[in-house]
Amino acid sequence: MTLLGGITTSRKTAVDVTAKVAAGGTRFQVSLTEVTSQPTYFQAITATPSPSPELLALNAHAVATLGALPREQGKFRPHLSLVYGDLGQDVKDRLVARLNKPDAGVVGTVVKIGKVQMWAIRTDVGDWEMIADFAFPDGETII
Repeated sequence: MTLLGGITTSRKTAVDVTAKVAAGGTRFQVSLTEVTSQPTYFQAITATPSPSPELLALNAHAVATLGALPREQGKFRPHLSLVYGDLGQDVKDRLVARLNKPDAGVVGTVVKIGKVQMWAIRTDVGDWEMIADFAFPDGETII
């Protein structure tokens, strides 16, 4: 689930910030409330979690720890990307309609959050690299 996007910094700073964000977090759960389409390749189809107080607080803590808003950060729009691609709007509309149905198993799914990761994102998904992975201090890692 994306907590912050569009961060440009050194690897050391990224690791340090991720560690500090995780140190201030606690495990929590969010429920996926809807599936939507977006105009970007890496967010063609996304699931939106409920804006729980814990999720909003974690985002605020991440922004404060970073010291500034990332270049792509405006209003916080948490999401879980389900489909990447350059899809036509008609295909997106069909996928969104199907995935929002109760029997699709997306809307209503509870996601347990127990750690923070920092990823180096590149154009090719196969080149993405996890550069930091820290569990919250309040117990075992869930996700």
